[in-house]
Amino acid sequence: MIPKGWLAFGGTLGFVTALFISYTAGVAHQKARGDAALAKLQSAHDKQHAEDMAAFGRDLHAAIERGNTLSGRLSRAESALHKKNLEVHREAKKVTHNRACLDADAVWLLNNRAGELPEAPDLSAAAGQFDAAHGGAAGHTTDTLIFKWIANAKTQYGICRQRLNGLIDWHKKEESNGNE
Repeated sequence: MIPKGWLAFGGTLGFVTALFISYTAGVAHQKARGDAALAKLQSAHDKQHAEDMAAFGRDLHAAIERGNTLSGRLSRAESALHKKNLEVHREAKKVTHNRACLDADAVWLLNNRAGELPEAPDLSAAAGQFDAAHGGAAGHTTDTLIFKWIANAKTQYGICRQRLNGLIDWHKKEESNGNE
């Protein structure tokens, strides 16, 4: 006969063994379920990432195309403005007489008082050109040089206006894309 202590130990050992096997099987089953869920999640993530990258590529291509279109339009507008400015400069001789029109005090006032403003025009170059060409008093300028200076200022204004309009168009398109 088997002593009672050994029977109890055998029963306990059998119970612990069964418990261990059940635990191991449960862990293996849960690990398999977790691995399957992780694989499914990774697959969904990879699919979403691929879709996002494709959408990003399409958006990037569209932005590059839009930028190229706006840049081309700006380049053509600037070229037209420069061409018009050259034509105005050529015609200046027909409508101006290269006469002194601003004396030294007027040029000084424009250069010094306007110098307090940011990016103020400096007429000293025009005055210097008159002095060199006509031996005039320092600081004088001519109607022709003032005419050309105004034409240049209008051209620069037109270029600035075109650039700002291009930026506005770019951002209007971005805002409309963001609201879709």
